[in-house]
Amino acid sequence: MLPLVEKAKASLPALVLELLEQNADEKMDAILDSLGEDRLQSVLLHYFANQSLGSRFSRALVLGHISSPILVKCLSELLASHTEFVKEICFTLGWIGTDNAVEVLKNSLGSSQEKIRLYATFVLGEVGGLRMAPFIVNMLQDPSDEVREMSAFSIGWNQGNYRVDLLEGLIPNVTDEQEKAIKLALDMIGSKRAKELRSKLSKR
Repeated sequence: MLPLVEKAKASLPALVLELLEQNADEKMDAILDSLGEDRLQSVLLHYFANQSLGSRFSRALVLGHISSPILVKCLSELLASHTEFVKEICFTLGWIGTDNAVEVLKNSLGSSQEKIRLYATFVLGEVGGLRMAPFIVNMLQDPSDEVREMSAFSIGWNQGNYRVDLLEGLIPNVTDEQEKAIKLALDMIGSKRAKELRSKLSKR
């Protein structure tokens, strides 16, 4: 059998599965570090492109069990440079869920690329919790219709993390396009206070 490092160079997915089965997470950092960033990025791109390894969700889930800092760093760099894998990378960062992974997603909300903002909003809405709620609410002001709608749905799906006063703070300067997304979020929250605020918004 090849040494673990050589196996990593040949096939990261197979190695990941083997180590997960062995509960050998402590070996993973050393293996990924030994590959180096350039080699690891190349392997990750090959992994994301290989559809025979399962769906985008399942591939992200496998990598999401690894919380190695070098993996998060490489995913962050790939997110900015390989838009064809934005969905896979954001899902993976969400599954990893460590503070540094969540920070990458938060910073991606300010990306100039709509696709990155869209999936970062979706994933961060799922994994960010109360701490990230204000940032998801702010995405109701995004210039993209799709991103605003995703923000509204994220708020509705995870309404326990959102206070209506966060949305109320947006109203004084809201545009007609933003108003539609805010109303959708309030409708999905559905509380008495949300209904009152929606009525107030309609009477502007």
